[in-house]
Amino acid sequence: EAMTRITGFSADEWRSTSVELLRPAGTNEEAFEQGARDVEAALRAKGFWQQEMTLQRKDDSQFDAAMVISRVGGSAPSVVGLLLVLRDVSQEKALQQQKERFVAYASHELRTPITNMKTRLYLLQRRPEDLANHVQILEEVTERMRHLVENLLDISRGDP
Repeated sequence: EAMTRITGFSADEWRSTSVELLRPAGTNEEAFEQGARDVEAALRAKGFWQQEMTLQRKDDSQFDAAMVISRVGGSAPSVVGLLLVLRDVSQEKALQQQKERFVAYASHELRTPITNMKTRLYLLQRRPEDLANHVQILEEVTERMRHLVENLLDISRGDP
């Protein structure tokens, strides 16, 4: 039921062509067959295989999938069957990318005022006669950084 919900293929389609339905988007026959051989080798060696890949639904839309296939067997080396766990991780990957963009943006936004502060401290050492101007700019930069940090904390707490 979960496989039909995730992929759009019916239970009958899974029963009749199950392996072929797992072909990653854009994978040719030769690469798919090599991938199947790699899965078989991993199952023999370790008893399981796992990987993330982009799969295609029945409606041709694509999604990021995390797959784990485990060997189910009796006494070695016989195999009774295989257990496949497929998860749609598209949302998780999108959230991870969003987080990475946010961290990069926040880092940039904090790096700029820190660089400004370091420059002002350097200039203050070289030109102490401009103390009032440097202190005013340092106060403005410090206030900007305080505001940025408060916004980050509000976001982390889920405050609007």
